[in-house]
Amino acid sequence: MLNLIDKLPFYYDEPFGDDSALPTMLVSKLAKKDVTVALSADGGDEVFFGYSKYFALKKIIELKEKYPLKYSLLKFGVNLLTETTISSFNRVLPKSKRQSNIVMKFNKFKNMLNATNPKEMFIRASSKVEPDFLDNILVDGKFKEFDKTNFREFDRLNGNDIDEQMMAMDYKTFMVDDVLCKVDRATMSTSLEG
Repeated sequence: MLNLIDKLPFYYDEPFGDDSALPTMLVSKLAKKDVTVALSADGGDEVFFGYSKYFALKKIIELKEKYPLKYSLLKFGVNLLTETTISSFNRVLPKSKRQSNIVMKFNKFKNMLNATNPKEMFIRASSKVEPDFLDNILVDGKFKEFDKTNFREFDRLNGNDIDEQMMAMDYKTFMVDDVLCKVDRATMSTSLEG
């Protein structure tokens, strides 16, 4: 896997930040030994509502709309917690209950709770980059109108169910710019048709 890191710019031909590109390239290399065409399950989560962020966001929106006091208490409590507290708590759980990437998951959850509307909640649930970090980078006047998330169409989907809005945005952004690109280039790196 380490040998592939230097080859990533050649195969991806652009900055590409999905760390699962490496195992996808290795699996493609193994598959190529026996086949020339392979089917991938990539895209299934977007089609069949398979991401945990979909469920979490739907629950948070429902809580905010139906039980605003409970939502406010949850938000207040989560904002009191720190990454250190969450990591410490995770370490004392039985191994079967521990969460991987707990700090990243906690920050996404906290950012979702602190968002003001469903679109912002979804964007925060979909990004590994903290909102404040983006705001600091995009302070230059020429970027003031730049839609840093490219989710312009989310608002055009108003009136649709939140499930449909989330899946449609993942179709137009994450699936095209990440998942399908990752698989296509990883399989092509070994002359495997994916």
